[in-house]
Amino acid sequence: MSNFIFPPLRGILFDKDGTLLNLEALWTPAAEQTIDHVLCRCDCAFLREECLLAVGIKDGITQPEGPLVAGTNGDVAAAIESVLLRYGFAPEADFTDRVSRLLTGLASGEAANVLPTCSDLPAVLRRLRQGGLVLGIATSDRPESALLHLKKLGIADAFSFFGTDDGTRRPKPAPDLMNAFCAQFGFSPSECAVVGDAPNDMRFAANSHSHGIIILRSGMPLPPGAQASVRSLSELPALLLN
Repeated sequence: MSNFIFPPLRGILFDKDGTLLNLEALWTPAAEQTIDHVLCRCDCAFLREECLLAVGIKDGITQPEGPLVAGTNGDVAAAIESVLLRYGFAPEADFTDRVSRLLTGLASGEAANVLPTCSDLPAVLRRLRQGGLVLGIATSDRPESALLHLKKLGIADAFSFFGTDDGTRRPKPAPDLMNAFCAQFGFSPSECAVVGDAPNDMRFAANSHSHGIIILRSGMPLPPGAQASVRSLSELPALLLN
């Protein structure tokens, strides 16, 4: 945990995937199943690998700057489409919409593996709220799957703001979700922090003129926009409240 001294904060916007829930357990298999469905009539192993790389999965590991981590489900669908076009396939006009909905459905179905990033997640969020902080969500996921994930984790009631890819605001790293959060509660961005696990979350913090706190992966340098880092969300109350 870094020892940056934050000014008094009033609100926190949390990224969801990779921050609150285990991204690899949920989105990697969902993306793989989506690609397999798209390629079900094409026996081309190399094409599957190309699609995985395009969405940001390399050797089974999600890449911080790939569409699966840094983009929306629509961005993931567009990345798959770009591979197909490059190899001479002609997807239907509604391809990206259908594939985006398929990915969302696979990530929110009964078999979806929704796991917290730390075992004491509800207690961590409860302590932050007891410390006077208003908590919100800023995710590039669709609203229906995002809410389902939070309910499965038992933490939906911890959040007073629910910012998703609902088509009404630009996704991260544009500052729209932070601006909406601040407008709802009368905060200024400088009174808020963004907590995430990817460089795109820290770009969102910088573009919003708020404070960035990143959960650092092993060997990952502190990215631009991050003022502090934690190894786990379990460290967050000590960083912000003590």
